Amino acid sequence: SSNYLSGSILPLTHLKSLETCSIRLNLDRRDQQQNNFTGTIPTEICSMSNVTTLALADNQLTGSIPTCIGSLTKLVEFYASSNRLSGSLPSEIGKLSTNMEHLYLFGNDLNGTIPEEISNLSKLQSFALNSN
Repeated sequence: SSNYLSGSILPLTHLKSLETCSIRLNLDRRDQQQNNFTGTIPTEICSMSNVTTLALADNQLTGSIPTCIGSLTKLVEFYASSNRLSGSLPSEIGKLSTNMEHLYLFGNDLNGTIPEEISNLSKLQSFALNSN
């Protein structure tokens, strides 16, 4: 039973009470079953104010991380690794929840400097930016 979902992630952004949003690679079987979501991370995702886990890894997402990401103040885990994201890491990422524990952005095309605001994430346990 394969799970090769594709298309835009925009329809998910209307789920205002959603706490966990995961569209990443599925590893629950012996073979890798990959999703193939494309396009940019829509700014509408920032209206998902109750989300604590946002897992967008292992897709084909492009463009930059939206600056409105800082409005997700309940976010504890953000996984956007292994996509085709580009641009710099927005300073607004430092406005994420002080409960933010895991931030994985490796395997993209990000560039620039790490914003000082990252130091506001006082409970950050894992932060991966390698392979950019």
